[in-house]
Amino acid sequence: MPVGIMPQPLKNFRGNWRSGGRLVLERPELAMRIGLIATAWSYLENYIIIMFSNHSGIPLESAFIIHDSITNLQIRLSVIRSIMKQRVPNSLYKNLVAVEQDILKRAGERNAIVHGAWAISDDLPDDLIRQPLVGHIVWSRQNRRSSADFGRSVRNLPFDFHH
Repeated sequence: MPVGIMPQPLKNFRGNWRSGGRLVLERPELAMRIGLIATAWSYLENYIIIMFSNHSGIPLESAFIIHDSITNLQIRLSVIRSIMKQRVPNSLYKNLVAVEQDILKRAGERNAIVHGAWAISDDLPDDLIRQPLVGHIVWSRQNRRSSADFGRSVRNLPFDFHH
């Protein structure tokens, strides 16, 4: 099977597969990776909220309320960016704008994993298969770095908000 940082395309798969929410439990190591990616994303969101509170002067509890009341990530980041533009030095604001696209890219990767409809196949006993509308991707146990690399990449987004 292909080995990559994140799940990889599965070409010409003709085997049988089964799907359902509990079937991922038959691949516990891979199911755990889905949880690790969700946790890495929560870490990123908490960092953004704390940074937002620290630099905007908005109390942390209020920053969490703002964050939690806006479910769309693009709108959430737009609100944070708009408030920060008025309250932080221009160099810090520019850094936030630069990082925003990286966050949105990572959100797409996270959503594909966390919200994926996963399946398993006896033909691929070490893999989970995600079922998009067109084609499939596979996440193999052969690549043990996937979720750890995603977590590191989220933590290593080019944040420099210590001005």
